[in-house]
Amino acid sequence: MEIAPPPGSPTIRLADPVVDAVARAHDAAARRLDVPARGARPAVDAGPATGAVEALLDSLAATCGELGTVNRMLAEGVRDAARGMGAADDRVAGTFAHAAGAVAP
Repeated sequence: MEIAPPPGSPTIRLADPVVDAVARAHDAAARRLDVPARGARPAVDAGPATGAVEALLDSLAATCGELGTVNRMLAEGVRDAARGMGAADDRVAGTFAHAAGAVAP
C-alpha cells in the first residue's frame, strides 16, 4: 500500500525557471546600480552651486551602491528560500514514504 499526497496536491516548491528569473533580475539590477556607485563622478560646473551638486551626486552614487547590495542580498534570499521550500517538500514526501512503510502489509 502506498501513501502519497494526492496527484496535483499543492506544493511549496518553486519552479526553477521562476527562481532563476527572479534572482537574475535582482542580479542584473545590482550590476546596473554598481555602475554609478563605482564610476567616476562627472565634473560639474554649476557655478556657486557646484559644491551642492557634487554632494548630491556623491550621495546618489552611495545610494546606488547600497541598493546594489540590497539587490544582491535579495537574489541570494530568493535562492535560499527556494532551497528551503524544496527541502520542506522533500521532508513531507519523506514522511509520506515513512508512513507508507509503517502501514505496509
